[in-house]
Amino acid sequence: MKLTILSLFILMCSVAFSQQYETTPSKYDNVIDEVMIEQSFDFDDPIVKDARIILHDFLVALDHISKGEATDPNREQYFLDFNEALRKANELNLNLSMFQYNIEEISKMTH
Repeated sequence: MKLTILSLFILMCSVAFSQQYETTPSKYDNVIDEVMIEQSFDFDDPIVKDARIILHDFLVALDHISKGEATDPNREQYFLDFNEALRKANELNLNLSMFQYNIEEISKMTH
C-alpha cells in the first residue's frame, strides 16, 4: 500500500512539475546554431542567450523583408526591426559576415 501511495505521489509530482507545453523549435534554430559557431565567445559564455535572441530577431526581420511585398503595411516595421537587431548585434560584436550580402542589399532598398 505504501508503495502504491508513494508511486502515485511521485507520478503527481512529475506531472505537476513537468513542462506545461511542448516547445517547438524555431525554423531559424539551425541557422542560429551555425552562426553561433562563428562567434568569438565560448558556448557557455553568458552572452550566448542574448546573442541567440538577437540572431533570431535579425533572421525573422531578414525573412520578412526578403519575402515581403512593397505594399505590405508592416514593411516599415520590418526594416525598423532589422536595423534594431543589427544595432544590437553590433553592440555585442557578433560576427554577421555570413550575412554581409543580405545586409548590403537591404541597405540599398527603399522602405
